[in-house]
Amino acid sequence: MLEPDKSIWRLKQGYLDALLTGEAVSAGLVVDEGLKQGLDITDIYLKILIPTQRDLGHAWHDGKVNVAQEHLATQITLDQMYKLRSFISPRSKLGCRVVVTTVQGDLHFIGARMVADFFLADGWDVDFLGASTPSPDLIELLRRRSLDLVAISITTEDLLPNLEWTVESLSVLADPPKILLGGAAIANNPGLVSGVSADAFAQNVQDAVLEGRRLVGKPKEPISLDEHLHNLGQKIQALRKNRGMNQQQLADSANLDRTYISAVEHGKQNLTLGAVVRLADALGEDLPQLLSQSRS
Repeated sequence: MLEPDKSIWRLKQGYLDALLTGEAVSAGLVVDEGLKQGLDITDIYLKILIPTQRDLGHAWHDGKVNVAQEHLATQITLDQMYKLRSFISPRSKLGCRVVVTTVQGDLHFIGARMVADFFLADGWDVDFLGASTPSPDLIELLRRRSLDLVAISITTEDLLPNLEWTVESLSVLADPPKILLGGAAIANNPGLVSGVSADAFAQNVQDAVLEGRRLVGKPKEPISLDEHLHNLGQKIQALRKNRGMNQQQLADSANLDRTYISAVEHGKQNLTLGAVVRLADALGEDLPQLLSQSRS
């Protein structure tokens, strides 16, 4: 069995190779393999999709891929994100709405789409506007639509004047939403927006969700026992299927009852440590990796 880090590295490299050669089917197979290995959607985004998009950007900057190749690779990743989005099951509805967009003139929207997906997984109602929303139209939408937060992405520094105008216009609305800024331009140069009167800045997708919650007064809640059991059950089921085992075969190998396995996979069984150890051994999985939990 591959060590977890090596397995993820191979998945990431396989996905990057698929992007660089424009092989959409191969990219999809890599994502499917990651899910079969027990990675959750957050893992796929953070350990495969986001790093490879970063590598793709470097390849374009170094002249190793042209614009057409970069566009094709980006569309492949957007298609995979669309597929993964259908599997997102929020912990619970937060009761808050966020609008996510890029600043006017910014056509690079894949990072903003990822942020929107992380908000969705966190239980937010999400309005994703896509790329280069004209600032006056964004302001008009926010006048008419009740929401709690607007998240704006900026990729290149030359768009700073557009961002400044947008933020200033938002701040004078009768009931202004909280304003969260992020994107590659801010991640690469945090001081770029030091003079912009936004409420918070995010360096990455996880920061965006945490800052968003903080701004609306809903700090991140500790994951509950039920959620731990649900996540563990989903991981055990994915690993079992990846090994080509049915529930009875796993039960026999772990010296447990099949109905116990079914309850575990449905998140309805509070496992003892001994049972977890037997399941890890039966699945050929390291115990720490089996028990690891990823959160957005």
